[in-house]
Amino acid sequence: MMRQQMKPKWKAHGIVTNGGTKPNIIPEKAELVYNLRAPSEKELAVLKKRAIGVFESAAKMTGCQVEIEEISGYSNVLSNPVLTKLYEQNASSFGI
Repeated sequence: MMRQQMKPKWKAHGIVTNGGTKPNIIPEKAELVYNLRAPSEKELAVLKKRAIGVFESAAKMTGCQVEIEEISGYSNVLSNPVLTKLYEQNASSFGI
């Protein structure tokens, strides 16, 4: 359901890293890794808040506990038009 609440440039990628060994048995512990991406740190903060809300709500709904370990990410990518133009000019002087 969270997908419907996400902006087009927001991305959430996840994988189950520990989900038990049998398909018909609910494991005592499960682990997920999720990567969240957004165009700016401000938008990422909103996305992160929503994702954490989803994880906490799912745990509450199923009577489980959730532990969230945040790993730092990358800051905004800011382009520099002046430096880009200089790079292109220099590269073309070498025939690139």
